[in-house]
Amino acid sequence: GKWEKSRFLGVEVRNKVLGIIGLGKVGTEVARRARGLEMQVIAFDPYVAPEQARKLDVTMLSMEEVLRQADFVTLHTSLTSGPHGTRGLIGTHELHLLKPGARLINCARGGLIDEEALLNALNENRLAGAALDVFSQEPVGDNAVLKKLLAQERVIATPHLGASTEEAQVGVATDVAEQVVSVLRGDFPRAAVNAPLILPETLKILQPYMRLVEQMGRLYTQLQPGPIHKIELSSSGDIANYDLRPLQAALIKGLLESVSDAHVNMINAGLLAKQWGLEILEQKSTMPTEFANLVTLRMLSANGHASSFAGKPGSGDEYVELLSGTVMQGEPRIVCVGRYWTEFVPEGYILFCRNPDQPGMIGRVGTVLGKANVNIRHMDVGPIVRTPHPRNAQFSPDTALMIVSVDDPIPDWALQEIGAAGDIFGLTLVKL
Repeated sequence: GKWEKSRFLGVEVRNKVLGIIGLGKVGTEVARRARGLEMQVIAFDPYVAPEQARKLDVTMLSMEEVLRQADFVTLHTSLTSGPHGTRGLIGTHELHLLKPGARLINCARGGLIDEEALLNALNENRLAGAALDVFSQEPVGDNAVLKKLLAQERVIATPHLGASTEEAQVGVATDVAEQVVSVLRGDFPRAAVNAPLILPETLKILQPYMRLVEQMGRLYTQLQPGPIHKIELSSSGDIANYDLRPLQAALIKGLLESVSDAHVNMINAGLLAKQWGLEILEQKSTMPTEFANLVTLRMLSANGHASSFAGKPGSGDEYVELLSGTVMQGEPRIVCVGRYWTEFVPEGYILFCRNPDQPGMIGRVGTVLGKANVNIRHMDVGPIVRTPHPRNAQFSPDTALMIVSVDDPIPDWALQEIGAAGDIFGLTLVKL
């Protein structure tokens, strides 16, 4: 019945420094909320890409610096064992690094903190307090150290209530169901434990480009069947500022899906690439191009040959530019095939052929397709890129690449009739 206000004197979190150990999914949400409370947020996580931290307005530091500078330290990392594990992550040494009057929070995993060392730090008045939702032994039972820790007046303890709300239970079930559906569709899961952490905002930006490079991979395997030795994935523009490992995984998925017996997905793509001897090199440039963002694949097959649309490669490991693409209004577009300018959506049935750049070619193709009752959805005729290049010498500057998107497969007899005169050649029908 006492009214002792002085016993409960607290501190404001505004303008205080919050140190987050582990900037994963939960740590990220904590950082967002802390910024909303006008806290300065610092963090330690060796696996987080710098651009993710910048988007959160979080300063990444070493663990020692986080402990030295923070007024509040909150743990959001998994519990692992071994010489480099996180068990006992916060022990006597780490507790001595904390500034006098700091507060420690653990709502992640029991065992991250040496609880006896924490009890000593509290008893010696080196910490202002600790808030604990998880413990090394749950329930506490007759554990003497934990019983003393719970009795410490500067400890706030709850019995592992992190997800004990009706909303959280429904949310977890819904999230699991949505991600199962996402994976079954072949998309990138939001919370894979064995894949790079990608912030939702970053994933939203990269997803159209993931779809683009996946289709570029599928297109290449049909334009130029055969083993692939090396691939250079070049990205220009704003997307070059991001972690582009998801684009690499999407490319591998597109390249191997039609040739591998294994089900290729975003998680196992890297492993399957190694098994197939596929090497991917990444190039980035923020220099402006004709497009705000441009993705280019330069490939060299295992036998030293490149696509017939690209020209012959030079000596050694010189890369041949095969495909370039971008995203327009959220839709993937191929803008260059080999040495030809193009613009088409990589989906459905698409006929590729080369022809003299002269009147009558489009009409001949259209007439045959009309006779075959095949509807043309889109047609594009691309001239050779006029940039001087020694590999262009094999092509006549009067040769064009015709790309015809159709609603249905083209019968073999129609393809034979289109190419019968010999001036329309290199016919290839792909399905994306």
